[in-house]
Amino acid sequence: MIDIKLQDISRIYETPSGPVTAVDGANLAIEPGEFFFLLGPSGCGKTTLLRIVAGLVTPSAGLVFFGGQDVTELGVEHRGTAMVFQNYALWPHMTVRQNVEFGPRMQGLDRATRRRLAQENLSLVEMSGMEARKPNQLSGGQQQRVALARALAARPRCLLLDEPLSNLDARLRLHMRGELRRLVKSSGATGIYVTHDQKEALSMADRMAVMNAGRIVQVGGPEEVYNRPASRFVADFLGEANFIDGRVIGGGRVETPAATLMILPENGPPPGANVTCCVRPERIGIFPAAAAPRDPSAASVPAVVENHTYLGELRQYACRLAGTVWKVSVLADRGAAIPPGTPVVLRVAPRDVAVLVGD
Repeated sequence: MIDIKLQDISRIYETPSGPVTAVDGANLAIEPGEFFFLLGPSGCGKTTLLRIVAGLVTPSAGLVFFGGQDVTELGVEHRGTAMVFQNYALWPHMTVRQNVEFGPRMQGLDRATRRRLAQENLSLVEMSGMEARKPNQLSGGQQQRVALARALAARPRCLLLDEPLSNLDARLRLHMRGELRRLVKSSGATGIYVTHDQKEALSMADRMAVMNAGRIVQVGGPEEVYNRPASRFVADFLGEANFIDGRVIGGGRVETPAATLMILPENGPPPGANVTCCVRPERIGIFPAAAAPRDPSAASVPAVVENHTYLGELRQYACRLAGTVWKVSVLADRGAAIPPGTPVVLRVAPRDVAVLVGD
């Protein structure tokens, strides 16, 4: 368990067409034992940043600290990290036990200690009894567990995971989220996990850094980043979002082409500021206009239902208002669907409006 600090980290690659900046001035402070996520679209620099932490890539500028020690020039074998790769990177000619013993063997541990560590960690990932199998005799989920056991058996101070669930089917991926978080947290290692999957990050992370075009654009806990995105990019990337431009008119209100929205005063910029309001689909109430109850504590936005989609547990409406279309998600068992063409009132509470200034 160790704290990790990245200070002004950049990585520039020279290409035939000119320099390409993969990471641009990244600053991060990760607490000991924290399960920290690097989240962003493909090509945003998150894997490059993870490899810089591991020592597999040297930064073009900046410093890496482990527990206050500058490890920027320290080799990968001296950092006390272990990595779980996207393709698991198991040795195909080795058995499961031999794969898991690999790290302890490289550390010079005796045979009995290697065997003990292998058995403990295979038991931890529920792979006892598979010791004699080769990787090609395992399912994708089993290979992922072995790769994790191999990393944990090396007793790392920092565990690095590069999209380890991406090769699993959707059902197994969902099951493994909770399991993987439990295993990482119980190991005591500081964990850094790279993903482009928003659901993984929201359900597993203690905190996360959202990246875009090589830059870290927001850092925070899952609920904070989801409910209070710092920019339109973050709001749009981290789940579905509705947007409408407006101008702050004071008194906790924003005037928009559709209606006057109410916001929490402490979240609002000064009167006269041009802003974009963001509202998540599941935070909106929808009522037929003819039967909408009064609610002075929330904004009432007139709209018309264009269509609706049944999604199993949810029904999602597309509602037209003031030249744009908002998505509204409600539980599917709450009455019959509102037919297309029906005038409706959308109710939005102040706490559910995130105010974005710029991007």
